[in-house]
Amino acid sequence: MSDNPQKAYELLWQEIKGGNHSSILAICSNLQGVLPNDLDLLKTKIVALIQTSKFQEAFELIQTVQGLDFERAYISYKLGNFEDCLRVCEGKSDKAFRQLRAQAFFRLSWFEQAIAEYEDLIKNDPSSQELLINFSASFSGPGLGDRGINHFSLQHEGGWEILFNRAILQTDIGHYSEALNSLREVENIVTKDSSLEEEKWIVKAQIAYIYQLMEETQTAIEKYEEILKQTTDLNIKAMIKNNLIVAKEHENKEALNELKSSLGDENKLTALQKAGILLNYALIAFKRKKIQEAEDILKECEKYKVHERRLGSINAYILMKEKKNDEYKNFLLEKHQPWAYLLLIKILLQQHKQKEAAEISLKLKSEQSAFNDQDFYITMSHILEDAGYVQQAVELLEEGNKLFSDRKICEALGNLLMKIGELDKATSVFQQFLNKNDDKAIRSSLVIAAANSYAKWVKANPTVSEAEKNKKFQEIESLKKGLINKKDALYSLRQGDEDIFGVCDRLEYANVNWKQKVEEKKVAEVARKKRKRKPKYPKGFDPKNPNNPPPDPERWLPKKERSEYKKKNWKKQKKLKGPQGAMPEVMGQEVGSFNRGPSTAHIEAAGEKKRK
Repeated sequence: MSDNPQKAYELLWQEIKGGNHSSILAICSNLQGVLPNDLDLLKTKIVALIQTSKFQEAFELIQTVQGLDFERAYISYKLGNFEDCLRVCEGKSDKAFRQLRAQAFFRLSWFEQAIAEYEDLIKNDPSSQELLINFSASFSGPGLGDRGINHFSLQHEGGWEILFNRAILQTDIGHYSEALNSLREVENIVTKDSSLEEEKWIVKAQIAYIYQLMEETQTAIEKYEEILKQTTDLNIKAMIKNNLIVAKEHENKEALNELKSSLGDENKLTALQKAGILLNYALIAFKRKKIQEAEDILKECEKYKVHERRLGSINAYILMKEKKNDEYKNFLLEKHQPWAYLLLIKILLQQHKQKEAAEISLKLKSEQSAFNDQDFYITMSHILEDAGYVQQAVELLEEGNKLFSDRKICEALGNLLMKIGELDKATSVFQQFLNKNDDKAIRSSLVIAAANSYAKWVKANPTVSEAEKNKKFQEIESLKKGLINKKDALYSLRQGDEDIFGVCDRLEYANVNWKQKVEEKKVAEVARKKRKRKPKYPKGFDPKNPNNPPPDPERWLPKKERSEYKKKNWKKQKKLKGPQGAMPEVMGQEVGSFNRGPSTAHIEAAGEKKRK
């Protein structure tokens, strides 16, 4: 073939039109002997290497060629060199380059940059399903769930991929029951399609993770172990091994080996996943007294620029455990981040150093930049509430509600007001939010607050007329607008005044007090599973065919404690009553004494002189 280049080129063209990349690669290799510096031939070979997934060979060959920037960036992306990929894509405005840049941002877990890139791409191509799927996945970073789930471009129904990404966002914001419903819907879709076998196990792994977050640890462990037996995907196995170690609270040498194997080069984990596994490894290593190894891993985690909050928390924990009190305080204060201040306040409150915690709070008040985060207000209110400063927590949330007017902070303020019994005020807070925004979760909270307020009013006014009761009740019924449909079932509140407090249980989708319900369920299951112990019988005794009388149930007790022994003790003589020395008389005579007669008891003895 090398003897006739023209014929080889014709054959090569036929293979290119047919898309037979293995054949293209073989022909290019033969032609290189004749034309080693042919640029078109080198480009064709590089593309064939990419199509056959021989990325390392393609990377070595492309170093000898000028141009081919997109192929160069794509090869770097596939080899996991995401920062090199970004360097090549920098300044390029073509859609292909921008899409590759957005994917590199996502793989590096630089979620804000990925979101911004995808938003611009979607403006020019709003109907692209691929862009919408990747865009929805970009909100999977910590703390971005609330933004993603309310984004206008993700509100309409999409494929199973968008539904799966929505479930991840619902998990991030704590709506676990909604996330489970979404994932079960996705599971039904992917199970029916045989080409989506591996995707099925990804969905199952996410379901198990939600059970783990809901503290149903045993259910999560069973699901994880089932997936490990079935799937062959290395990425899924790596993440499940990590989650299993956390669920089982393993801190032994085997746990460290499992985590180390999960970080192998063959596993294509994102930066967020790698950093999560490394942080768990560092924590276990520290607990096993491998201090230097733990510190080295924490330094390695810093280069990923993710999990900043957890990384800082573990660093502070290590310093605190080593009793370097001044160092961990300075470490957290130097971060100048709300989460660092909050962590320090929490530690000080646990150490009963309320004065120092108050000083940090005042410092935060003076630094307005720290208060630009609404999550700070919510977390700070929880800390104040736990410390007993409930009124200060309410005031802080009221201030945050005025600044942000966001669903999360409104919900936190309303729930706290309901907890302390200020139901009318809570109703007003929810109503003010709904006047500007329509939100199902807030509307359900409004119905709960109004219903409890109504029940409280009925109990306080037992003589009120039925007409007035009905009038107030109809006001609550009118608040349910937009809640009754197939997905968001809300049963009628008209179940009697005494049952109106149970409205929380009749809001299926609101996920109200789920933790309390889970705990009650666990207690009920434990009580139901309590085993009745069979009585122990002597050796050789058959209770079905007893030849002798049944064994004494008190045979395990000491003899002095048995009832028969006590009865025998009572059969003694009667105890004597009365003053000491008194004796019973029989016919004028003391029992056991001499007969009465003349006595010399009072006669003075001879020779005894009276004393004056």
